[in-house]
Amino acid sequence: MATNIILNFYDTVANLPVNVKTIEKFQKFIAESFNISENDVKELSISYNNNLEKTIIKSTPDLLRCIFYFKSMNDSILKYIINIEISAESRLYNEIKSSNLE
Repeated sequence: MATNIILNFYDTVANLPVNVKTIEKFQKFIAESFNISENDVKELSISYNNNLEKTIIKSTPDLLRCIFYFKSMNDSILKYIINIEISAESRLYNEIKSSNLE
């Protein structure tokens, strides 16, 4: 059973606590773990690989499907990873892009 779900934000990682079961708590945990504002977290691209297919997490049902999928895998060797990336449409991306141009 997957009990160790890892959040990966550009090679900075955090373990998802088992009590995080809503998108609001999930986003708050990401904000606190990676020192990002909660508004910026809402604009991130958050996904996991479901049978080699990228699956996006945008809502509580999406998050619960992800947790259920990882728990159903029954492979203690696999790493259960949720990938977090900055979306090209986000405020954070535009801020980083403009600061790199200066």
